[in-house]
Amino acid sequence: MSSFLPSIDTVGKSSLVAAKRIYSAVDCLEGATSNGRGGRKKNRRNRARSMDDHTPHQKSERKKEYSQELRMRKDKARIAREESLVERENMKVLKERGLREKKRLNQLFSVYAVQHGSAYRESAKVVKPKFPVLLKSTKSTKTTAMSREKISLPHSPLPNLPSDSREGSQE
Repeated sequence: MSSFLPSIDTVGKSSLVAAKRIYSAVDCLEGATSNGRGGRKKNRRNRARSMDDHTPHQKSERKKEYSQELRMRKDKARIAREESLVERENMKVLKERGLREKKRLNQLFSVYAVQHGSAYRESAKVVKPKFPVLLKSTKSTKTTAMSREKISLPHSPLPNLPSDSREGSQE
């Protein structure tokens, strides 16, 4: 860059004003600033006087308002902490009550179990379905295997194996 442009190295103290002047004034050849005014600067004395324009009464009012706002924020934070503490204590009490109730119920169930046996209820009765009684076949197993070979369907996925190989595979 040219030497006529200000840089951070040439500015004595780095400040927001200097950074704004360096980086936001793209059209620095004309001295234009971002708000559209010329390159004129306010005098530091004028800025200092504008702060002194407030009367001591206005300063004390602002001070009181600020202290009241600060006190209100502190109170809100304290109340929120106390509420969360109370809520935690309530949850702790409820948890303890639940544990006591659970322990009491376990004691009652153990007394009931001692009185009525080891189970709390009667066991479920398993009912087996009744199948029809099949008559025993009088034919031998070899004759049934031979009849199966004769009956085998042509579209069956199983190959037609002789009965001897079937018997060997079952053993």
